[in-house]
Amino acid sequence: MTKDEFRKEFEKWHGRLYALSLHPRFNDITVVAVFEGNDAAGKGGSIRRVTAALDPRRFRVHPVAAPSDEEKAQLRTQGERFIPR
Repeated sequence: MTKDEFRKEFEKWHGRLYALSLHPRFNDITVVAVFEGNDAAGKGGSIRRVTAALDPRRFRVHPVAAPSDEEKAQLRTQGERFIPR
């Protein structure tokens, strides 16, 4: 895919995400997106591109550091405490 093709597709889907975020039912659903990967894998840029299409009053980003030894021993997801119930 060329850069021009990418930009055109990106703008199309970015606009679609923005339009969906304005829909009245957007507040009725919960979406959890988890980005996991190595350092410098592009997670931050991806998160910025996705959240740029959204109203900042309607989402939260919770950065999570590497798990501690205690968290590793508990065998549970570190970000679990942020998931709405």
